[in-house]
Amino acid sequence: MFDFLFQLFIGYWTLSILLFLYPTLIRKKKVQRVKIVQEALEGRRDKCLLIAHRGGSREVLENTLGAFQHAINNGADIIETDLHITKD
Repeated sequence: MFDFLFQLFIGYWTLSILLFLYPTLIRKKKVQRVKIVQEALEGRRDKCLLIAHRGGSREVLENTLGAFQHAINNGADIIETDLHITKD
């Protein structure tokens, strides 16, 4: 019984390390979000970024095109939304 539990632990540990080092083993597409944030950060290392969560949701309904346009008009560097693309 101890040998089985030890082998199970080693297998779990090995799989965890492999997936941590190579996340593309389970995710075929690269995450585009990182590229977008890197582009926004270029040349701005010395200043804070203004990130609009759900757009300018205080004045306009959140997660709408109007909210995103409002955030851009008010100087947002990055817009973060809770909407995601689905397969359907």
